[in-house]
Amino acid sequence: RSPFPNLRRVIAISPAISPGTATDAVDSHPVYRNYFRSRWFKSLLTKERLYPQHFDFALLHKMRYVRAMTDWLVRTYTEYAGADDYFGHYAVTNEHIDALTAPTTIITAADDHVIPRADFEALHTHPLLSMHILPHGGHVGFMQGFPPRHHLPEMVLGLLDG
Repeated sequence: RSPFPNLRRVIAISPAISPGTATDAVDSHPVYRNYFRSRWFKSLLTKERLYPQHFDFALLHKMRYVRAMTDWLVRTYTEYAGADDYFGHYAVTNEHIDALTAPTTIITAADDHVIPRADFEALHTHPLLSMHILPHGGHVGFMQGFPPRHHLPEMVLGLLDG
């Protein structure tokens, strides 16, 4: 695998190491599911409106689960056999970690309800990989102090400056 010639650093915030697991976690929490599904569906309707000759998402309206939506979209509009096949092609594996060519930092939270801590702990160590599993932060929340403020931008800037 060839490195990107000008890639100097990668920072991943709460990445879905196992996309199937993350999707199932979203589907198992009604608040997350409804929030994610409604935002995603709205963006798909915009795409359908802009490109009606390419997309027809009418069947998605009846689907209540993100996994079902993903499976239908993948089967209908891609070469993948279904959601699991699609997820398997972009899951982060130890093979990917072993092939790192640029310093990579992962920032996540131990209390993330979407991406389990165990997914991160199962990854190999690598000299180019730095992992920050913060005790609190939920799924990309990373609030701190009172009044609460989002401290992720400061964390990322600190990594980029370092």
